[in-house]
Amino acid sequence: MAERDLVGTLVVGRYRVVDRLASGATADVYEAEHVELGTRVALKVLHAEHADSEVAARFLREGKTLAMFRHRNIVELLEVGRLDDGTLFLATELVRGLALRTLMSGGPVEPRRALGITRQVLDALGQAHAMGVIHRDIRPENILIANDGGQDLVKMLDFGVAKLVADTQTVLGEAKLTQAGMTAFGDPRYIAPECVVGGTVDARADLYSMGAVLYELLAGQPPFADADPSTLMRLHTYAAAPRLDQRGTGRTFTPQIEHVVGEALAKKPDLRFASATEMATAVDAAIHSLPVATPAPEPLSRPPDDSFHLHVQDLLQRPPPPTEHSQPLAAPGHAPLPQKPTAVHRLLELARQHRMIVAAVGGTLVLVLVVIIAVASGGSSSDAKATSPDLVKRATALVNAGTPKEAIDLLETELAEPAKPGDASAYLLLGHARFAAGRRLDALAAYERAIVLAPKLAEDAQLRANATAIVDGKDAVDAVVALEILATRVKPRADDLVLTVAATAKLPDVRRRAQAIAEREGLAARLDRVASLSLDLAQATTCEDRRTVIGKLRATADKRAVAPLKRAKVYKCVEREAADAIAELETK
Repeated sequence: MAERDLVGTLVVGRYRVVDRLASGATADVYEAEHVELGTRVALKVLHAEHADSEVAARFLREGKTLAMFRHRNIVELLEVGRLDDGTLFLATELVRGLALRTLMSGGPVEPRRALGITRQVLDALGQAHAMGVIHRDIRPENILIANDGGQDLVKMLDFGVAKLVADTQTVLGEAKLTQAGMTAFGDPRYIAPECVVGGTVDARADLYSMGAVLYELLAGQPPFADADPSTLMRLHTYAAAPRLDQRGTGRTFTPQIEHVVGEALAKKPDLRFASATEMATAVDAAIHSLPVATPAPEPLSRPPDDSFHLHVQDLLQRPPPPTEHSQPLAAPGHAPLPQKPTAVHRLLELARQHRMIVAAVGGTLVLVLVVIIAVASGGSSSDAKATSPDLVKRATALVNAGTPKEAIDLLETELAEPAKPGDASAYLLLGHARFAAGRRLDALAAYERAIVLAPKLAEDAQLRANATAIVDGKDAVDAVVALEILATRVKPRADDLVLTVAATAKLPDVRRRAQAIAEREGLAARLDRVASLSLDLAQATTCEDRRTVIGKLRATADKRAVAPLKRAKVYKCVEREAADAIAELETK
């Protein structure tokens, strides 16, 4: 609820507020008229209660970021200022039109129009990336479609969670900020895998998100869907998105269109387009691949009661959940599990009972996945037809003979129909075969499917051994997904492993994920913080990071911290801090 109403007032002597457009948790958005110029602007006014908080710091950063840009596809900042009482506000151009989400609510968008909108977004991202700014929250709510002489005009919104990199951060005087909650990483329907698992986030994360938005524009549904946000984000890390022509739209998509979507949605950043410019070139080729007879999009008319403007959507505390028709996806290449409507309600209720946990990894925030266990099966095991024992026998023989790829081909072919509880043993074997073939993420997807179909399989020794081996591997993405399964799916729960990994894992991302899981699962009192902090100190690469870890080691009041602190004294920039910490610990 807003604490005041500025309608009818004169702000800083030049903006007469004529209407309140939206209210949110941290700010209100008004329409105002410049009294001298007669032009209309949007005023985003921060709530007074946030005046001295991190929210205010991010509000100012949003203004600084927007001030860098002069691009027709990015909303223009006019002024950053303060009201008479010191409250911060932003004045921006007022853009009337439709949020892309509203346009998409009518179903799949005509391909030429969808590609044209994407092309303009990429133009805006190209400039942002060149200026050292990564948006990090590309979603339909932050893309506005205005009318420009009968043609679509895209306006990019909401740089409030943008990541400023390298020289840009220094120029703007940006201090390190922390941020809690899922909105720090964007909508889970469009989030890049590296944002989920805590990998290095660069401009290619925006390209992944735009690829997911384009996919939904064309298919009428996002690449992945699940009522539980944490499951949805995990799908982005390992599940393959179905081809557009498998989505039942009744349309045929050219190879060039499939190429754009497929490369943008590559799990590993190195396999995606290298830049917004490169992706834009591919989009141009896709547009040219369309038949000439494709009708042009109808001009966008201004809706009488549905004017969207800068930052209205970012005033919501979190993005809307997937629709009630969403279904969890299967392992890559397989049909989804049937889902009763009641299962969606159960998942949502469970989601409300859990909270998202955020942990800092170096300079990158890592969203810790909260795994919510719910069986969303469309039938019971009593009336489901079991997988043929002969199939399992033949596949087992292939695995034992050292030909897991043949076993995978056999099982994936036979399991193409919607999964049944009776298929659980086949999915378990598929996981074993994929692990043997080196397809570790795919193995974990099959294991999770098997446990959902038959919870008793959570006790399988080979599943546990293979997942443990993945945790001990060299790939952080594989390891964190395996760790979640071991911490939440297998029985008995792998508490000791989680604690060991939290203290000794060589990969920082995996170590911190294990620490967050331990906190979440009530194991915090058993964490060996000195051991994990000692590794943090040994792996730190900057004086600032070393100084932070030294402070944490000092705060443990544990004399075991003296040894790593003595090793840190070789770094001149933290020699005094290390010596002071050692003296205090030895005194205690």
